[in-house]
Amino acid sequence: MTEELFESQIKRLRTRFGLKAFDNEFARLLASELKELNDVDFLTVVNRMIAERPHTRPPIMADFREARVRLEQMRFNQGVEKAATNLFWPAGALGRALKEHYPGAKDLKEAMEIQILRNQIKRANGDSEPDSSL
Repeated sequence: MTEELFESQIKRLRTRFGLKAFDNEFARLLASELKELNDVDFLTVVNRMIAERPHTRPPIMADFREARVRLEQMRFNQGVEKAATNLFWPAGALGRALKEHYPGAKDLKEAMEIQILRNQIKRANGDSEPDSSL
C-alpha cells in the first residue's frame, strides 16, 4: 500500500477511535503488519473496522491480522477455483476427457458426483471394486 493512503486511513481511524488507540507506535506496527496489502484491500479493511465496530471499541492488532488473513484466504481460494476451472473444465485436456466420460456434467464437481453415484450403483449390484478413474 502507498504511504499516502496509509496515513489518510490512520487519520480516519484516529478520528473514529481516538488518537490513544492509534498512536504513532501502533501505527508503525500496523504498517509493518499490513505492508503486503494493496491499496484497495487496506481501504476495505479500514472501512470494515470503522463500519462494524462501535467508536468505544477500537480494533487491536489481532483484528487487523484476522482481516488480512481472511483477504489472503479469499484471494487464494479464488485463484485455486480459477486454476481448477481452467485446468479441468472445459478447455483443458483433462476437461475434454472428463466431458467425454461424464456427458452432461457442467463442471468437475458434477463429474465427481456422477462417479460417486456410479460407484454406489456398482456396490449395490455386488461389484466389489468401484471405479476410481476420477
